[in-house]
Amino acid sequence: MEVRHGDLLDPHPDITALFCYYNALYFQGKLGACSVQWSSKRMTLCAGICKYSFCGGCEIRLSEPLLKYRSVSDLKNTLLHEMIHAFLFLDNGNKDHDDHGQYFLAKMKEINVSSLQDFERPVEGYNITVYHNFKDEVNNYRVHHWTCQSCGNLVKRAMNRAPSPADCTFKAGSTGTCSHPRCLWHTHETTCGGSYLKTAEPPGYKDKRKKRKEEGRKIPQNCWKSLWDAIEELEHQRLSQRSKRLKEHKRYRFNCG
Repeated sequence: MEVRHGDLLDPHPDITALFCYYNALYFQGKLGACSVQWSSKRMTLCAGICKYSFCGGCEIRLSEPLLKYRSVSDLKNTLLHEMIHAFLFLDNGNKDHDDHGQYFLAKMKEINVSSLQDFERPVEGYNITVYHNFKDEVNNYRVHHWTCQSCGNLVKRAMNRAPSPADCTFKAGSTGTCSHPRCLWHTHETTCGGSYLKTAEPPGYKDKRKKRKEEGRKIPQNCWKSLWDAIEELEHQRLSQRSKRLKEHKRYRFNCG
């Protein structure tokens, strides 16, 4: 990947410091009830997400697996994208994560064409978009493949989970109906209805999974010794406390008598 000039200024920016800087510059400091952090290694489908809390706050998570392959400019654009969602939620009460309507587009354009003095602005400027184009990075993690035995439809996943009604876009499940064109599960059920069979997975995946199960069942011999030692110690403490209570009870009866 070609290294951009702006990335050389700070190749590993502090996302919390960036968040605070952008909050003051572009969002009038209104994101005080929002926090930002890196995601776990399992967040491989989207570059960022803004999670809304019932308490009124929100949390931005940036995908460490995806963004570690991208430039700092992409990181900043992704962070600003999620900060716009946070702004719309905290300032306007918009809870729709997929809403990229007129208010989102207006704020996005405002930042992209802003002439404010911005020391974090990349050399090529900001290019906040509605959807990211990190398809190569996303596909890099989709190593579990399922193929429909009837129509040959291929489904790739980052996790070992077969296609199921849980994949419905609107969570209609197996008994509900969903006609949304983006719902891949119900679209396939309507047009084909065939069953899926796993056709590819990472080399050695089954061996690793079997090893993890065996390690989970196996208890090392030294653990048994530690367990019995702990049980004996607890029993000793219990007997000591019981003996102490009996002595105190006898002393009390003697004094009262």
